[in-house]
Amino acid sequence: MDHDYERGILVVSMPEDQVTKSVNGELVGISPHRYILDSRVNLFFCTDDLEKYDSHTCREHHINGRHIHFMDVNRYSKNIIVIQFPQGTGGTFLSSCLNLSNDVAKYISKDSKKSYIEQTLSRSKSELQHFDQVNFSFCWEINDVEKSINDDEFTFILTHHYDQEHIHGCTPTKKLINFFHNAKVLKFENWIPFYMIRKYFPSISFDDYCRLDSEKKKKLISYNLKNDISIHRHSSDVYEDTPDYTWDTSNFFNKNHFLDGIEELYNNIGLSDFDRELIDWYYDEWNIVMRNWKRHK
Repeated sequence: MDHDYERGILVVSMPEDQVTKSVNGELVGISPHRYILDSRVNLFFCTDDLEKYDSHTCREHHINGRHIHFMDVNRYSKNIIVIQFPQGTGGTFLSSCLNLSNDVAKYISKDSKKSYIEQTLSRSKSELQHFDQVNFSFCWEINDVEKSINDDEFTFILTHHYDQEHIHGCTPTKKLINFFHNAKVLKFENWIPFYMIRKYFPSISFDDYCRLDSEKKKKLISYNLKNDISIHRHSSDVYEDTPDYTWDTSNFFNKNHFLDGIEELYNNIGLSDFDRELIDWYYDEWNIVMRNWKRHK
């Protein structure tokens, strides 16, 4: 077998109003209602009898209000990175920061990426709802994403669990790395304090939390720890191997630590064009929206 190429069909299914396209330089298709019942992006992996999919590839399908694309991809693509993070710990935001590199989604300019961020942040502020920022993996022009994968360009795929199925509508890490042979994994660590403060204590600023002594921090975190279903799910969801990259979620509590951590990830992954000034601005804007949104949940 040629270990540089192995054909696979990755089926991507998502609601039609979440498919974002670039039309005359403008990004269109931002859904006004992210949290609808059928809002999930579903992935299906086909590895056998691939010839039967030949007539379905290279074109869009619209079935029952969903946009379905059969991506004809190389399973040995070299720069697939799976970001595994518990829901509510900032994984989409982290992915957005990584996607601002010019090495990701090269067909979209940095100005267009920033414009999309501004649009989604503005909508989040006005409608008191949370909208994903920039995740190019499966929310943009699918044909271009397919080309990026096959050209060995960096592509980030988000998931919440290693092997648990049917939770939060995410494909488990294990399925993704079994399909993409060279896929690497970026795993969140030390996430419980950030998750707890964000979910249960949105009125406490990050600075106020960081000023607490260790005993008061422990008491605050333990307040809801025993009864939180998500924490118990993630505690039983064991990642079997050593991840290729890790993200210290406590970096979110301090902007300088966050910026240094993102820059380190850029260097470790091999991404170019780290824009400290842009990501500094993005952190401040995301922080405001994320904290205010949780206050109105």
